[in-house]
Amino acid sequence: NGQVHYTDKDPELNKSKADAVKSLTIIEKDELEPNSSWKRYEHKKKQASNQFEEFNIVSPKPDTRITSANGNILASVHVDGNLPSKYRIKFYLDGVARGKVRSNSQLIADVGDGEHTLYAELIESHSRKVMIKSPEIKFEYSRSATQLEN
Repeated sequence: NGQVHYTDKDPELNKSKADAVKSLTIIEKDELEPNSSWKRYEHKKKQASNQFEEFNIVSPKPDTRITSANGNILASVHVDGNLPSKYRIKFYLDGVARGKVRSNSQLIADVGDGEHTLYAELIESHSRKVMIKSPEIKFEYSRSATQLEN
């Protein structure tokens, strides 16, 4: 190159640092145990699964046509007994959350005409984590005053 480079560092020192970097030993990490809050969450999730084995949408019925003049539907999930106070249910119409309720039913307003999807999530109130998700159902909604016959 022909250019002179001036430095106040010992070239042998730089060489030894480069050799030291090349000779580093990489130690594989140990498998980490989940922390206690994660274990608690998994335990609660398992309990909820056992308590709400049949958590599914019961209203509206899957693959049905609903005809109403007011634009509202009643969404309900199957829950054995009363819903414990530590849980909330969040309904999703066409993938959009429609509030959180403390019961197994919710009136969903302003439903447009056409085919829709609906599912629900059981949420633990304190942690706000999803414990169970219901299977998604499809239904058709029409605001006409008279029911259409097929």
